[in-house]
Amino acid sequence: MQTNSTLSTWLLRLQGDQNDLAAEKLWDRIRPRVQELSRRLLQRFDLPTVVDEDDVTISVFASLCSGLQSQQFPELRDSDGLWKLLILMTVRKVNDHAKFHRAKKRGSGEVDTSQNPHDLEQLLDDRPEPSLEAMMNEQCHAMLQDLNDPVLERLVLLKMDGYTNDEIAERLGYSRRTVQRMLNMVRDAWSQYVG
Repeated sequence: MQTNSTLSTWLLRLQGDQNDLAAEKLWDRIRPRVQELSRRLLQRFDLPTVVDEDDVTISVFASLCSGLQSQQFPELRDSDGLWKLLILMTVRKVNDHAKFHRAKKRGSGEVDTSQNPHDLEQLLDDRPEPSLEAMMNEQCHAMLQDLNDPVLERLVLLKMDGYTNDEIAERLGYSRRTVQRMLNMVRDAWSQYVG
């Protein structure tokens, strides 16, 4: 348990403050796991060697430190929350690299008809590693539970299923404006999870 309390101490020292020693200790602790996750994701996305796990890991850590110093993650206080956030940030960074690579591959404004227009969907057709998929499912479940409101949970699930705000409003019996306000509440509640 000493490790977790130390991790929590480093997080607290970095929140709203620049603490080089805490940043160095945190980097040493998280780097191997984030690098491994990055490496596996990059292999799945089959990205060129101009992007590697070190690039992603450095970018994730920079976003984490920046977010901590600007107090973007006020609820982040323990290792469980940290690892969930790091997983999400890593997946997001790799997705960003994949989108950029695919857009670059298509050329400047010219559409390559041999490519599926839904690049990200095509990339995600391969199932992720079972452990990564389990972590992602667990994270999504935890984020939904954090809403602590069955109506908001249902709204999010409908949105994830591709329903428009108007369709959601009709299904839930609310106005479009109320649905938009509820979505904003979800965004605010989940802001701690994104970097």
